[in-house]
Amino acid sequence: MNNVLLSLENVRKRFEANTVLNGISLQVLSGEIFFLLGPSGCGKTTLLRVIAGFCQPDAGRVILDGEDITFRPAWERHIGLVFQNYALWPHLTVWENVAYGLKLRRLPGKFIQERVEEMLKITKLSPQKNLYPPQLSGGQQQRVALARSLIVRPRLLLLDEPLSNLDAKFREEMRQEIKNIQKATGVTMVYVTHDQREALTMAHRLAVMNTGEISQIGSPWHLYFSPENRFVADFVGVMNFLPGRVFAIRAGDIQVETPEGLLVAEVSRNFTVAQPVEVAFRPESVSFRPGQVNIFRATIAETEMGEGVIKVTALTPGGHRLFVNCSLEYGRRLEWGDQIVFSVPPNRVLVFPG
Repeated sequence: MNNVLLSLENVRKRFEANTVLNGISLQVLSGEIFFLLGPSGCGKTTLLRVIAGFCQPDAGRVILDGEDITFRPAWERHIGLVFQNYALWPHLTVWENVAYGLKLRRLPGKFIQERVEEMLKITKLSPQKNLYPPQLSGGQQQRVALARSLIVRPRLLLLDEPLSNLDAKFREEMRQEIKNIQKATGVTMVYVTHDQREALTMAHRLAVMNTGEISQIGSPWHLYFSPENRFVADFVGVMNFLPGRVFAIRAGDIQVETPEGLLVAEVSRNFTVAQPVEVAFRPESVSFRPGQVNIFRATIAETEMGEGVIKVTALTPGGHRLFVNCSLEYGRRLEWGDQIVFSVPPNRVLVFPG
């Protein structure tokens, strides 16, 4: 079992009358990529600044590798930082940028030479080592920023929206590059983003934040298919919601009356008969070979090519817009106005208090 490297204990922060962090507690394991995911203004960047030492909390503790560093100056924490704007020295070559931190420490020249060459190899920057930042692509500049932070072997690496300035193609490439670099170096990362795809494809675990609090912590798979509340269900990925009212509660499942008929879900929450609720399911949870329950009939309003799937927007007789995914082979035959029938397994249906 991995050891806990970073612990936050009931961290609170206010700026005048605005509570930005409201009792944040979490643990980051050694060697993992841990994401802080949430909408703008939820407090994730402030939390990163508290970890880095740029911002002191009003209450709570920051524990790094067993040491209380809550009030330790940023420069004494041995934490690496990678920002959106890369912050490279434009008058220094790639090699000189990467070596900068080691030279500040006045380490032996041979040691610096070996470490820089090793880091350039890991980050695939050896061919560009004599170029200057303005001569590099955005992705290459980001790799230089990573190499410069990693070469001093920080106990923890913090990344604040590091890919936000890259176009879609470079973002895809850099996601994989960062994962490869993390595997090669073993560094523990805390990564801030509002990009769900980034978090779901890169994180070992993630914390979803909302209005200064943590809504849920878990693996991407767990948060995607087992969200604990409506906010997480709605914020992480695409979710279909239907209003309803509890019709019956039986051993192992619940029946909900909705405008689209009676739906059955396997849920463990405590509900009461006649309680207002919302029923939810993911687009990829549907089956076009309808089962015995949770059958929907709808009219296609729009289709869109996705990554390996066709994304269908369909309108139900009750006037609800639903999003469903189907295979390319099945979806290529669908056109606007076609009638479709699909079902959702009860174990893929979620129910939240209304």
